Amino acid sequence: KIVDVHKGAFECANDADMGVEVTRHNPRRRDLHTLAVGIPGSAFQQRVPSAYETMSYVNGAMKSFASSYGPSGSGGKVTFVDFPIPYKEGEDKFWSEDGIHLNKEGYEALAKKLAPRVKDILDHIDSTIS
Repeated sequence: KIVDVHKGAFECANDADMGVEVTRHNPRRRDLHTLAVGIPGSAFQQRVPSAYETMSYVNGAMKSFASSYGPSGSGGKVTFVDFPIPYKEGEDKFWSEDGIHLNKEGYEALAKKLAPRVKDILDHIDSTIS
């Protein structure tokens, strides 16, 4: 019921708005919800200003896209959340040596931070199809 941001997820959201039949037997179901997680900061972005600008632009565009599909939170079809683990140079508890990817502890922390949002979305979906 929750997918990452990709073209297919956006197409599913658009089909529902464009009147494409949306039923329990159609893979493009009404209860589809997209959780879009923002692009995190990184060591690369700190060294290359254009990379930071691109990240900021894309995150802003995803946030705007999400808000166009209904209220923020679990009530709309698309929920945008900022990446919940900030990158800070010298504080690499959650980051791999490359300063771009999370390490094992980072992915565990990410899961714990996103789990309440996922639960809220699933609870909302369940309440609308019950």
